[in-house]
Amino acid sequence: MSFAVRVFAVNANHDYRWTVQGLDILMATVTIHCPKCSASLKLADRSMLGRKGKCPKCSHRFVLEEPEEVELTLAEPPAPARPASKAINPPVLKGTSAKWVPDGPKADPGDPPVIPSNSFPTPAADSRRTRQRSTPEIPDPTEINPGVSDTGTAASNRSSAIDPQELPALDVSGDPAIPGFTRLGPEKSVAVGRRRKPKRRNPSMLMITGICTAVIAGTGIAVYLLKDPVNSPAAKTPPIVNQEWQDQKKIDAEANEVATALSPTSGEPIPLRYLPFSPKVLLHIRPAELWSRDNQMREFRATLGNLGAWLQKQIVDITTFEPAEIEELTIAVVLGARTSAPEIYTVFRLTEEQTPDVYRRFNGRMRKDLDEEVYEADVYSYMMIDRRTFSAAPVAVSDALAAAKKYPAMAPVELDALLRASDRTRHMTLMFDVSSIDVHREYIFIEQLQRLADQFVVWLGKDVSSLSFSLHLQPNTYIETLMHQSNESSPSRVQKSMKAQLSRLPDDVMSGVRIMTPQTEGTRQIIGRYPAMLRALEMATTVDADGQFARLVTLLPDRAAPNLAAATLLTWNQSLLTDMSLTATTPKTNEPKLPDKVADRLQMPVLVDFRNFPLQEAVAYIGEEIKTEFIIDGDALKGAGFTQNMSQTFNLGTVPALKAIDSILQKYAAERDPMVIHVDEANKKITLLTRSKAQASGMAEFPTN
Repeated sequence: MSFAVRVFAVNANHDYRWTVQGLDILMATVTIHCPKCSASLKLADRSMLGRKGKCPKCSHRFVLEEPEEVELTLAEPPAPARPASKAINPPVLKGTSAKWVPDGPKADPGDPPVIPSNSFPTPAADSRRTRQRSTPEIPDPTEINPGVSDTGTAASNRSSAIDPQELPALDVSGDPAIPGFTRLGPEKSVAVGRRRKPKRRNPSMLMITGICTAVIAGTGIAVYLLKDPVNSPAAKTPPIVNQEWQDQKKIDAEANEVATALSPTSGEPIPLRYLPFSPKVLLHIRPAELWSRDNQMREFRATLGNLGAWLQKQIVDITTFEPAEIEELTIAVVLGARTSAPEIYTVFRLTEEQTPDVYRRFNGRMRKDLDEEVYEADVYSYMMIDRRTFSAAPVAVSDALAAAKKYPAMAPVELDALLRASDRTRHMTLMFDVSSIDVHREYIFIEQLQRLADQFVVWLGKDVSSLSFSLHLQPNTYIETLMHQSNESSPSRVQKSMKAQLSRLPDDVMSGVRIMTPQTEGTRQIIGRYPAMLRALEMATTVDADGQFARLVTLLPDRAAPNLAAATLLTWNQSLLTDMSLTATTPKTNEPKLPDKVADRLQMPVLVDFRNFPLQEAVAYIGEEIKTEFIIDGDALKGAGFTQNMSQTFNLGTVPALKAIDSILQKYAAERDPMVIHVDEANKKITLLTRSKAQASGMAEFPTN
């Protein structure tokens, strides 16, 4: 911001220029003129007024006083005919007051300054003259006095401690070197530093200009991309899609939906309410249904033998109720340090409401200092949730048991996904963290079962992190096993691993059964049939995968579950009496030698009992039984509208392998493009494909009937 008083003067040559004969105020600076030589003396501020100063030009000393109002004079140039010594004295004009010039952007040197017509008064003697305005000359930057900043603010930035004598004097003799002014031609006048008023821009024109710029830029980019074969969209290669993997994912998703639809129950997930701590092992059963008088349930309990009797005793000891009185029971095993025994916590819901004196059944005393109704007995504490629901925990954690009503335990990370996929309406569900079982096996299992636990952990491998096993016995035996993968694995990897493990399980069990010597004939027959039962179990089990775990679903006839449970229990008991370190002697058998031709192998007998078997698994089973590679042409089947997970359900018993294949093909014989098989004797391979694909490829159709 600057204030200035300027005087317009005209000399004898009709030249117009700006001169200063008075006060020039720049921000806070004060300019004093020497009374002797009229030289300028600039003060940084008014604090120096009243003192004596020395003129830097003539060395005259005088008192620094506030300058008076400046008088402005218009210099009238003398007539050309008269001598210069007799020039007409110009009239004296009173100076106008200082005008405020607002701060703003620096004026472009190329913009012509504009002088308002009303900036200075015009003498009456000059009113007859007509002055024409034209584009002024641009001032030469070299004419600017270096003592004054071109922005008009340099003096304001100086320190107030500067000696006035060190300030340069301002030349007021009318020389063109005066800062801020320039010499112009005739009939021209301008004040340098005046700013042109910015032009107003039309918003419509700005918008049109922006649109045109965008169109031009877009056109240029398009032309560049079309000319550049590397960056052109048409030249970019689309990502390669693994169609085989995409088809497999679709098949797995469809198979998983089919397996999920087989579930006989659709209840809510198993809750962890009223449990004070997160468990590592969880057992959820429905005792009233398992211990009912239904013949199927009684037979199942009988096949459990000592295991069933032990479980019944544990239920009574913890809850003080008989299994038939308990509708739903959750047993949580909380594992601490490896050297400490696990703690048991239970939540049970009775079939009927109890009377107010039910606490007498617990044989304990009430804790009056707790907010909840908690009764402490010798071993366990019992909390009453309502007249049907109770929770039990070790007596040492009664406080935590009472707090669990408002703040129940959180699901452990290892079991969280399994709990969300569980069903509380199934007869039995067992889930656990595999690593915890491995670490605490000496406290969880009896000595005889510890070796089995070790073998089971090894059999699962490193791909499985946690496992859930659920069983429902009505109307048919339904078994679902969910296996959550470890951090280093994936559901699809667990799926492949379990398929391989299940296929080897009958042979592994057979190697142990061969060295067993049961004492009774009935036990010997059941144990001898146990590997065949496992083979049937493997055939009846579908292994699928989804985004969280691998799913094994087994559907057996109503009589299969008791027989399998009895055979498992007898085989286990006999293994405890057998030295498993002995090498089994392979008995000599009269099994026929494997035929060399594939056509002869197709006549070999196989046991066929398919229950919701996917087509790919049924074909793979037949090929494994006759020791021949059996593959499916997925593209051919897909073109005809077939899928590899089409369900196969039929029981043929022991029949030739070709008969089993024919039973599969006959289901789709009426289709527009039926399925056929091709036998490659040279490569010992069987291919399942469609008739049109076989004819197009020149592959002979092998007759199946």
